[in-house]
Formats: sequence, structure tokens, C-alpha cells
Amino acid sequence: MGNSSGLLNALIGGWSIQGFNNVMSGTPFSVMSGSRTAFFGSGTTTNGNSRATLVGSKQPDAKLKDKPGVVGPVFFLDASDFTFAAPGELGMGRNTFRGPSYWDVDASISKTFKYREKTNVTFRLEAFNALNHTNYRSLADATTGDNRINNPAFGQSCCQSRPTATSTAIVSNGEAYRVIQAVLKLAF
Repeated sequence: MGNSSGLLNALIGGWSIQGFNNVMSGTPFSVMSGSRTAFFGSGTTTNGNSRATLVGSKQPDAKLKDKPGVVGPVFFLDASDFTFAAPGELGMGRNTFRGPSYWDVDASISKTFKYREKTNVTFRLEAFNALNHTNYRSLADATTGDNRINNPAFGQSCCQSRPTATSTAIVSNGEAYRVIQAVLKLAF
């Protein structure tokens, strides 16, 4: 807009647009039995929770889905695809399943205005999670759900979404929803 009139150029010329995209695969998690069992290893006996084992040979779908009567999405509709590990066994492999993927778009628009000979004013509008996309937590860190097959909340991913990576640094409580802030900077 450098060839436009001074007023038009001052209004719509010289703006800067920036964006930041964050894309991650889901966090791995294990499905636990929820039962204490004895593990034998390195010549000692220790007690701990074993991982569950699969019923049959087919691994169940761990993608988020709706379940009637449950608030928020679930990873598994029920625990029928899993059972308890035999005594002394560890159960299925660690981190066999993967939680939901994560993506986020942050954006900003800014412009610097000349105020006086040695003074500039910069206006900047920033949006964190600009598209207001919900990123759900994995089953391993859900606030209500549980990864133990003997827990009534098994497989649920309710009721807190994962905060965006950038909003945790900007907003003290790391909000998961869209956050917009305006910044006015005076340089002299």
C-alpha cells in the first residue's frame, strides 16, 4: 500500500501477520488391571498393579467415541476386551495404546504507527488456540476417566481438555479454550 494516500496507507498498510502451528501425535498409555499382583524379577518379589491382558487376539479401537449416558468422549465403551493378568504375569505390553492427537493454531496481527519523531506505538492482537479446537487428554491423565479395567470410570476421557502449549506460558492457569489479548507498546 506504499503508493496509496497517506491516510489509506496508515489504516490498512504495514500490518504483520504471524502464525504458530503445533501438531503432535497422541500420548501413549497402558491399560492396567487395577489389581495388585506379585512380580518376580531380579531375585526379589515386589507388589504392584499389573497391566491388563486382551481377551482374544484383536486389539480394540482406542479412538475417542460417544457413549450414551456418559459425559464427554470415551476411549473404550467397556472393559469386555480386557481381563486380569495371570498371577505372576505382567499383562500386555507397556504403552500399547495411543491417546488422541493434539493440534493448535496461534495467530497474531500487528502494526507499528509513528507517533512522533522518536516515538512509535505498536498495536498487536494475539489469539491462542485461535480456532478454538478441543484437545482431549489421554486416558492416562484424564481428570475423571481411569485406565484400570476394574474402575467404573474405565475408558472415559472426561471432563477437562488439554491446555494449549502456548497458553500455559501466557495465561497462568493454562486455559484450553481460545484466549485473545491485545497489546499496546510505546517505544521512545
